[in-house]
Order: sequence, then C-alpha cells, then structure tokens
Amino acid sequence: MHLQQKPNPFDARRTLAAALNAPSKAVFRLRDAFPYSLKAQDAERLPDSEREFRVNESPHLMEYVFPWETIMKIPYDYVLVPSIPTEFRITSTSLRDGYQGLMKFPTVEQMAQIHETESRLSGPDGLIEKTEVFLYSQFDRKVIELMLAQGLEFPRITSWIRAKREDLPLPISLGMEETGILTSCSDFHIYKKLKMGKTQAMNSYIDMINAGFDAGLKRVRIHLEDVTRADIFGFVVPFLRKVAEISENAYKESGGGRHVIVRLCDTMGIGTANEQAALPVGVPKLVYTSIVHGGIPPEHLEWHGHQDLSRGVEAAMAAYRHGCSRINCSIFGIGERVGNIPMELVILNAIENGILPPDIVDFRHGRDLYLKFLEWGIPLPFNLPLFSDKSTATNAGIHADGVNKDRDIYSMCDTENIFGVSPMVLVSNLSGEAGLINWMHRYLRHMGEPDSVLRADKSNPHFRERIKAANTELKSYYAASNRNTPLQDNEVAALLFPHFSRRHLLVFKLNDEPGALQSVAAKLADNQINIGGVHTISRFEEGGKKYVYEMMQVDKGEAGRAREVLHGDGILMGEGEGWNTVFKGKGGDRFISPFDPFFELAIPNVA
Repeated sequence: MHLQQKPNPFDARRTLAAALNAPSKAVFRLRDAFPYSLKAQDAERLPDSEREFRVNESPHLMEYVFPWETIMKIPYDYVLVPSIPTEFRITSTSLRDGYQGLMKFPTVEQMAQIHETESRLSGPDGLIEKTEVFLYSQFDRKVIELMLAQGLEFPRITSWIRAKREDLPLPISLGMEETGILTSCSDFHIYKKLKMGKTQAMNSYIDMINAGFDAGLKRVRIHLEDVTRADIFGFVVPFLRKVAEISENAYKESGGGRHVIVRLCDTMGIGTANEQAALPVGVPKLVYTSIVHGGIPPEHLEWHGHQDLSRGVEAAMAAYRHGCSRINCSIFGIGERVGNIPMELVILNAIENGILPPDIVDFRHGRDLYLKFLEWGIPLPFNLPLFSDKSTATNAGIHADGVNKDRDIYSMCDTENIFGVSPMVLVSNLSGEAGLINWMHRYLRHMGEPDSVLRADKSNPHFRERIKAANTELKSYYAASNRNTPLQDNEVAALLFPHFSRRHLLVFKLNDEPGALQSVAAKLADNQINIGGVHTISRFEEGGKKYVYEMMQVDKGEAGRAREVLHGDGILMGEGEGWNTVFKGKGGDRFISPFDPFFELAIPNVA
C-alpha cells in the first residue's frame, strides 16, 4: 500500500529530462590549460535534443580513447551537466565481488560475521540497503543459510546470476525478491567475449529481464558490465530505453512493487569525476545520459566502481551528485584486482559533504572487523585507511613531537574515538627522542597509568637524561646493524626498560602485623643492604589472615643477599628491574612501573 502512494518515478523523470535536456557549455575549458587533452568525437557527444537512438551493429572500440599500445586518453567535450538531487543509499558487494578478490577466502562463519558487521554499520535506517551473494556452490548455500538465520533487517540479501535462463531457478528456490543479472555492454565484451552482435546481446538480456519477472522476482537488477568502455548511443541508450519501458510497465501493473534496477559498472576503474570529460568515461555524463536519454529514474540507478586508478571513491560521489541514488561498494575495498570502492570511505565522503549526518554510523565496527581479518589471517593492505594501525602512524621525529604536544596537530579528527585507532609513532632511527616518548605514553595509557605519568616529557631532567641515553643507544644500533625497518614493541621495551631501572626490585608477601615491615627493614640494614625505598602495593585478607605486598628497592648487586636475609620472613612473589618486574599477586599477575611513586599495573597471562 505504501508503494502505491509514491509518485510514479517515471513521470518525475520525464519532467526532469525536459528541464535538463540543454546542457550548458563550460565557462573554463580544460583544453585551454591541458595541451595534450583529447577532443571527443561526435559519437561520444551529448545530443542537442531528444532523438531516436538505434543500435549500431558495427564494433565501436574507440581506439582513439583506448589505444592498446599506450595509456588511455580521457576525451573532453567541455560541456557541464547539472546535478540531480536524489536519496543516498549504499549496497554491498563484499560477499560477492569483494571476497573473491581476497588472497585467502573467508570461511562460511566468517562470511556471516562480515554480513553482521555491515548490518551494524548500516544502522536502524538501513544505510547499507542490501548485499549480494553467489548461489552456485554448496559453500554459497551455507553462507546464505547462516545469513538468513541471523534475522537481520539490513542489509537485505540479494543474489547474482548469469544471463542464462537455467540460472533463474536458483534465486527463486531461495525465495529471493531481487537478483542481479550480468549484462555486459561494451563492444569489448559483446564481440570479443560473448561472440555476439549488439542486437543479439540486447535481445538475450531483455529476454532474461522478462523471464525474471515472469518467475516472480520483484526487482531485476541488470549489471551493465564495462559501461565506461561501451558504445553509449550505439548500444547502451537503446538498450536502456527498452529496459525503462519494461520497468515502467511492471511498476504500473504491480502498483509500484516491481521494477528494474540498473547498475552502471565501471569494471576497469577508469571512470573520472571530471565534469568536462566526455562519454563513456565521464561519470557525470554517464549518469545524466542514463536518466535523460535512457529513461531510468534516479531511484533505480546504482554505481559500481573499482580502484584500479585510485579514483573510484570520487567517481562514485560524482555519480551520486548527478543522480545515481545507490553506490555499490565493499568493506575495506576488497575485490578483484586492486579492489572495489571502499564502503567506509564512501560513507566518510558522504558525511564530509553533508549528505549524511555525522552520527549515522559507528566506524569502530569497521575497526573490529579489520582486527578479525588479521586474526583470520586474511591479508589486507598494511596502510588501509581509517582502520589499520599504520593509518595514524608516522616515523618522522618532527611529527612525533607534534603528536606528543597535541594529537590534533597531525590528526584530521579524534581517530581513537571515531575509528578506534590511536595516533602512534613507529620507533626507528628517524623518530628521535620524541618517538621514544610517544611510545612510552602509549604504553602507559594502555596499561592504565595515572594521567600525571603521561605528562612526562623533556621538561623533567631525570626523564630527559634517560630518554637521551636510550635514543643514543638506538642510533648506535641502527648504524651498526644497517637495519631499515622500525622496531617492534617488544624491541622498544627491551631498549627502554633498562634505562628506567635504577634498582633491583623485590616483591614480598608479608604478614600484615604491627612492626613486621620495620623488622624486615632492620634486618636488611643490619646486613648493610641499602634499601632504596619500600612501597606498599596492597593489603588483603586470605584464609582469615591479613597480608601485605611490599616492594623494596635494593642495589642490583645486593639482590641475592637480600633474598637470603629475608628467607623465612615472607614469601618472595617476584623480582626484576623496574619495568619488567612481575609478581604473582592477588587477582592475577602484576606489573611494576619504574616511576616514582611506584604504581601497580595489572597484566593478564604473564608467565
């Protein structure tokens, strides 16, 4: 009933097309600045008025745009097309085009976890409207079974099939309302891969669309593969006009319940957001042409891109600005070759541009999934934007100094709270004293040290002296070893900890009785063992008796004698040199910090 009350999108498209069918000339023409720019030929120019478009059976491979022997040339027609406002939604191909491009495939259970994470990112309003899966193997069926068992409202589960009638029973048997159908549209694919003519290809696609509706599908999604290398006016527009006619009839007959969705697929990732670029690579004109001349309403258009030339996100946002209401992408940009458009970056761009509110998603779900990928052993780029540790890391000492003074100096926002990734400095011969200070701050913050300790910096003479000595040792190590990679955390700890260990530390469990501690101290003094300090770590009851953990500083050379003297007066729970002092305490193993006053830090699972 709700769908029947919506305005007919096809009538709205006609009104829009009439108003927009006179694109304006660009005031500034790029040919004035770019001496090697390519002028578009007549076949790729926008028509001045509405006219009939016929299939051109001659192969049109546009060798002048796509020469095999050299890099492609973007054609320019120096015409601007208007923006077309529409709704904004995301569709996911993570579990279809995305996962098949990974170097290690997820298990069935891991695929379901990816789906669950995308549901969390989608939010209650269904920002990520739907996802798509394969249907062909037993693995695919198990994935769908698990996803359906999750009972998630968004993303809705759809499928993908070939343009073959024998594939149609697959989505129908699973009760799916929508499936995608591969409809390759460039002459490269039609003539060289399918070995068909354009009319033959178009008729086979139309037959599949009709068969899909006859079989009971509510939405048939056609994937115009390689549209950015297609003969737009010699195939794509004539095809889309037939599709629009079928879709409009289905829409009217069903009261708005059925229609065709057109996915424009930049299969090679060559589409450009440049508004003066001509067809077929100019994304603004491609979307404009699909609406104005192809007859497809903005609500029924999707954009699917790739990152081959690292311009997929900008191309996708250009597609949206010019009337494409759905952006198809994958989490982390996983996918064939270089990958699909990264879902998280599309959402980020939409927020930055005011298309979406800033609180629409919790990006930290993406960080959680990134860590799961690492746990699963599935390789991802080490410098993946937003979620990898490297995304906020630097080697440069001058940057480290800025990060230590204020995190917003080298961060675009509060990355820790928004993305779950803290700014960090990689310690090497390039990071200087500031890098060591930054590492110590991060370590202490992770261990729960009080804020006062985090204020430790070069203004503290004692602290400065030790950091300087550690940095000198670090530089000597790099010079002698010819190493050219940053240190790992355990290596930084091994470098820093000895510089902050003035004394050997002994941790004893004593009876908490009046005079017990004084008696221990007197024994050590009588044996001429110098005590650098005694610190009560904690008091507790055990078996009805009261005990205390006492930490004592002694000269490193006196540790053995101190143990002998105190034998029988208490139980030695642990010892070490400051940073690495671990003792078996109540509630788990405990760790002692080197700073004065000494602080107790909990560390689980320390042997």
